[in-house]
Amino acid sequence: MLPLQQPPAGDFSLVVWLGAAFAVIVIGVSIYIYRDARRRNSDNPVLWALGAIAIPFIVPIVYLFVRDQLGTPRSTLRDKR
Repeated sequence: MLPLQQPPAGDFSLVVWLGAAFAVIVIGVSIYIYRDARRRNSDNPVLWALGAIAIPFIVPIVYLFVRDQLGTPRSTLRDKR
């Protein structure tokens, strides 16, 4: 049996942890995009969030460039303090 045929037991758990960390980051970014798009009165904040989940490397960067065109954020109670 060649050494490359079976990975050591510790490597699999590292892959699982890295995958879970990546999933948490992608979901967090999509939640931020959804809330920001909703606050800016975007027509489709759900589509922006789903796009950020489906294409996590491109959509968040595109959103950063076009979010100013969506409108200015509504004032919230936090802004009035």
